[in-house]
Amino acid sequence: MVKLNRDNVRHPTDCKGTSIRMKRRHSEMTVISQHRFKRPGIRLWLPVIMLLLLLLCGWAIAPRIRIPEFLAFLFMLYVAISALVAVGEIYVVEQGLVINRLLLPERFVPWDAINRVVVFTQGEDAVGARIEVTSISFHEGLSPLNRLPGLVYGQGFRQTIVLTPDTVEDYEVLLAELEARSPISWRGPSR
Repeated sequence: MVKLNRDNVRHPTDCKGTSIRMKRRHSEMTVISQHRFKRPGIRLWLPVIMLLLLLLCGWAIAPRIRIPEFLAFLFMLYVAISALVAVGEIYVVEQGLVINRLLLPERFVPWDAINRVVVFTQGEDAVGARIEVTSISFHEGLSPLNRLPGLVYGQGFRQTIVLTPDTVEDYEVLLAELEARSPISWRGPSR
């Protein structure tokens, strides 16, 4: 578990039910479950990869920028921003979710701000691979940039975050917590 003090500095603990203190709210909240990145290096290498991709695309179109190249660069910018604002670590608390995004500030979102949860699944094939992506949309609480990934993940222009079983720890526990408080829409074969 994690304890956040008033300066938003993390103090790891090992017990469930730890209290966290949000910087803006200055109120104690009890952590039900935490869902951190399985590979913490994502905080460094995902922004670096997106920046390098944008620089490479900008360098490739630099000699003479025409409308198709400009539109392709805008699309790559959209993809980069969507990738960076849509992923984050989540702490489930009694009052809602605390979402710690890659580049944007940590935010508390109450349970009633969740609009819908959509789980996209692709069934198992001969080698047993299963692909699953969960998108959570919110009425309010995140930044306007979080509206960009919603178009890709079936949420329209709603503020959206995206999770997969490979990116966050205890993904199944998070889905159970979400399902207990809001309906989950399954797209593709359900479990």
